[in-house]
Order: sequence, then structure tokens, then C-alpha cells
Amino acid sequence: MKKRKKKDVEVTIYTQKQTSLSKTDVANFNKQYPKLTLLYTKVFHDRFLIVDNQHGYHIGASIKDAGKKCFAINLIKEMEEIFREIRIGAETTTNQAQTITISTQKQQKSIEQITIAISDISKGLASFIDSTGVATSSADALSQMVQELDELLAEKTGENK
Repeated sequence: MKKRKKKDVEVTIYTQKQTSLSKTDVANFNKQYPKLTLLYTKVFHDRFLIVDNQHGYHIGASIKDAGKKCFAINLIKEMEEIFREIRIGAETTTNQAQTITISTQKQQKSIEQITIAISDISKGLASFIDSTGVATSSADALSQMVQELDELLAEKTGENK
């Protein structure tokens, strides 16, 4: 496709997500031979070749297997209907993918906020535990002082009698 593609011709590939064609492949292709667009859809299984938005061919088997077994390539006369179905399917799949991406991003943000809240609660709890330890220690020290004062008063009052 690269060697014969004219610069003013745009190419759109509709495929499933699990294709071996990556975004990097598309970017590399577009650096030399603009413009290739990759859209994901699960609307159809068969392969279609559409030339200049005018001529369409239905290819019944995988192109990579061409020559291994007999298969058909058929000229499609009702191109407008086929284009409409392909575009609707691709737009639907693209919109669903965008919705899933947005939902995933929102969930990730919520997870981050929950993690921060848990961390803050943990810090506050640790501070509370430390302060109760100090308070307990101070209460024990005060109790000890009161006991010593009671003993001193008892001694003093015993001496005064």
C-alpha cells in the first residue's frame, strides 16, 4: 500500500481492537504517506476494500491467506448503503470506547481520592493514638504526683499533731 499510495489519498482502516496494527504503526505510516486513519469496530467480520469512496469490493477471506485456498472477491454495487453501515458501526464503537475511557478515568480519579482519604485518616489515627499515649502518660504522672502530695500532707499533718 505504501509504494503506490498517492499523497492526496486518504486511507481508513476499520478493524477490531485486537489487530496487530498499532497506533505507532499508523503514526509512522502517516509521517511518510498521510493520511491513514484507524477506526475500531466489531460490526462486521468480512474484509472490504473501498477505493476512492466509489468502488467497493467484498473479500471473503483473510487477505494474508490469499493464494492458499480459493476465495472470492466481489464488486459491491450498493456502496452508499455499505458505507453508511460501516460508518455507523465505527462511530458507535468509537463512542463506546470513549465512554469506557472516560468512565475508567473517573474510576481512577475516585480511587486516587479514596487512597488520599485513607492516608489522611491513617495519619489522623496515628496522631490520635500518639496523643492518647501522651495523655495517659501525663495522667499517670499527675496521679503519681497527687499520691506523693498526699503522702507529704499525711506526714506534715502527722508531725503537727
